[in-house]
Amino acid sequence: MSFSSEIKLELAKAPDGKRHCRLALLASLTSFSGTLRRGDAPVLLWHTDNEAAAALLARLVHRLYGKEPEMHKEKRSRGGDSLTLTLPFSQCPEAFADLFGPDGQQALSLLTFARKECCVRACLRGAFLAGGTLSNPDRFYHFEISCKSESLAEEVQELIARLGIKAGIVTRKGTFVVYVKGSEGISDLLGYMGATKGMLEMENARIIREMRGNVNRKVNCETANIHKTANASARQIEDILLISEKSGIDSLPNGLDETARLRIEYPECSLQELGQLHDPPIGKSGVNHRLRRISAIAGKMRNS
Repeated sequence: MSFSSEIKLELAKAPDGKRHCRLALLASLTSFSGTLRRGDAPVLLWHTDNEAAAALLARLVHRLYGKEPEMHKEKRSRGGDSLTLTLPFSQCPEAFADLFGPDGQQALSLLTFARKECCVRACLRGAFLAGGTLSNPDRFYHFEISCKSESLAEEVQELIARLGIKAGIVTRKGTFVVYVKGSEGISDLLGYMGATKGMLEMENARIIREMRGNVNRKVNCETANIHKTANASARQIEDILLISEKSGIDSLPNGLDETARLRIEYPECSLQELGQLHDPPIGKSGVNHRLRRISAIAGKMRNS
């Protein structure tokens, strides 16, 4: 099961909250997966491939109105079941009035049902259940909800913004997609919607990724320092060997001969380590100064 599917299963089984939250959740699921067939015998239908979402819809209708929508299953060509829930107007007129107004002619708007923060969370929970996907946090962070109209996408974007999270909208193959990037915003969204387990899994994945990144940066830094030290040591040894060949290391004045011999003997040592090998020990800057003087002497020999 994908990480996105695990989140949806957790959301479908989460507590429904109070009546206004249940109604907001039902309105959201209806906005994304519902169809209202008007006429002499109006019917409300919901279509979904997610059994947990279908069970949630049936539970919501029962808890709100004491009715049981009829459920039909059809096999999909690519495998799995396509589920359709049907609720006739004659069986539950109050549901139609709650969702589409007393005359049943009003357009369904999520903002109408999201007056409280808890209802905002319920609306987003339904939106993700019906149209959301979430990437595996082990690879990258991307949360999105596909909407069938621009107005619905703008409503979802506004609801996310009410929670203090920035969301964008992009058009993809005629569908309007609301997306959130970045682990912090996505993690907060999961918590707000009620996917506590998924939020904790994402936080764990984020911490592990950050630890790996820190370790990799440290290793890369240390590797770069090792290469830098090795390259510098090689140039210094080349200069010392030239001096040794031309005039001998003993010709170097003022302690430079000691530094030259130690560099030849300990090519892998850093400047600080090399300084501690002197008798008496000298500091890193002192070693660096001596090696620069040795390099200058070798340079004059090359040019002579």
